[in-house]
Amino acid sequence: MSPFFPPSLLEAADALAALLARENALLADLDLAGAAEIAETKARVAEAFHRAQAAAQTNGVPADCRPRLAAVGRRRGARAGETRRLRDRGRAAQGRVISVIARAARAQGAQTSGRYGARGGPALPAGTQPVAFCARV
Repeated sequence: MSPFFPPSLLEAADALAALLARENALLADLDLAGAAEIAETKARVAEAFHRAQAAAQTNGVPADCRPRLAAVGRRRGARAGETRRLRDRGRAAQGRVISVIARAARAQGAQTSGRYGARGGPALPAGTQPVAFCARV
């Protein structure tokens, strides 16, 4: 490798590609919590890559490094596309789960006893527990 080429660019590109592969594995397993946990690390690795890329643009990239850098770039791009597809798949699955829970809560609420509660609405059957939902987007 040329002494003028910042070795951190290839290292940063490799690190970003590896992290995307890890995120893809988590998303493929629908481990959305695990994928969310690496978000800060992903942001730091992406920032390091962008800094290294800017330095390489300023200093130039020697011809003997370009093929490897192009290969790493293609690999990173493919993994980023796969990440988007898997993330969309995870969001869709999460939405389906929330829909099932919401329908079940509505069905439970519809089974009233014919009585009215303190505020004039239908009273829920005895033993009915409150239901709360929280979704982070």
